Amino acid sequence: MSISWRAIAREPLLQFFVVGALVYVTWRVLAPVPAGTIVITRDVLRAVQQQEEELLGRTLTDEERDLAVQSYIDDEVLLQEAFRRGYEKSDFRTRKRLLSVMRYTLDEPVPPPSRAQLEAYFRENVENFDRGQMVTFDQVMFAPGSDNLPADLDAVREDLAAGADFRRIGDRGLAYPPPTLTDRGRSDLQGMFGPAIAEKLMVLPYGEWTGPLDARGTVVFVRIVERHDLPPPTFDDVEVPKVCLLSHSQQSAAS
Repeated sequence: MSISWRAIAREPLLQFFVVGALVYVTWRVLAPVPAGTIVITRDVLRAVQQQEEELLGRTLTDEERDLAVQSYIDDEVLLQEAFRRGYEKSDFRTRKRLLSVMRYTLDEPVPPPSRAQLEAYFRENVENFDRGQMVTFDQVMFAPGSDNLPADLDAVREDLAAGADFRRIGDRGLAYPPPTLTDRGRSDLQGMFGPAIAEKLMVLPYGEWTGPLDARGTVVFVRIVERHDLPPPTFDDVEVPKVCLLSHSQQSAAS
């Protein structure tokens, strides 16, 4: 007995199943994802894995891959909860962050400045790269609570002024600076002695012992040997590209 496919195609029951299948497939494709459902596609999994591998610099193990996916799911849960609570509308910090991201996204990227632009910036702002005055000085110091600290500190200054060997006075050793410090700038001095003594060292007279000075609990006597200004820096003397690139980009973005 021969079967006619045309006759089968006209069967109402078959037509019902075909139409029903088409409706189901269409619904599965176009139906909205229920609220609270987290959908993780293959592309998302690939992106999560790639990000972790770039951070670690190697291929993830199966356990690490599972942990990365779980971390992504946890973040998505928190994000949906934040949306449910309306933080993107009510929280000032969240709104400000979103606005910053959007402004950055909409702004055109700032091209890196050329060397000519960097040199021009350097010439206009050369004072910001001034290395300032350098000081060479002799020093005697007594650490806080030192057993070498004499009761009469004025007598120490008098002995130094009379020509006593300052290299044999005070606390010495690997934990302390050498008796003569050469070519120290203001920032170095501030780190060693604090701002007040650093400023004193820039104006004290030559060849005279001064002290006792209180440097954060340390007793210090100093004698200026030399002060001189370093020559103005050149473009190649300083890390201009990094500094200028940052400043140039900030100024361009602000404008």
